[in-house]
Amino acid sequence: MKQVSLTIVAAVLLAGCVTTPPPAPPKIEIQKVDVAVPIRCSVAVEKPAEPVARSKEELWQILQAAPNVTERSRIVSDQLLIWLGYGPKLETALQGCKPKIPGAGGGK
Repeated sequence: MKQVSLTIVAAVLLAGCVTTPPPAPPKIEIQKVDVAVPIRCSVAVEKPAEPVARSKEELWQILQAAPNVTERSRIVSDQLLIWLGYGPKLETALQGCKPKIPGAGGGK
């Protein structure tokens, strides 16, 4: 009788091992997070011609040294074309380098 009860106890213990479900696989969650990431920009912008003057003071000195009104007009015209032509090109190129994040604000 002792042997029968020992067999029943062993069978019950072994049956518990067989019916235990396997552990669940680890749960993997994917979350999307919008974060600005610095990027290397390779946009080429043509470098403008050398400006006539690097500062207002230098431009004023060059204009004062010019021999006549025609020469002064040419200097101012050249300087303006360089300043006004290069700035928008550079800004446009830099806008293309910024990462675009939907819903991140920042205007446009």
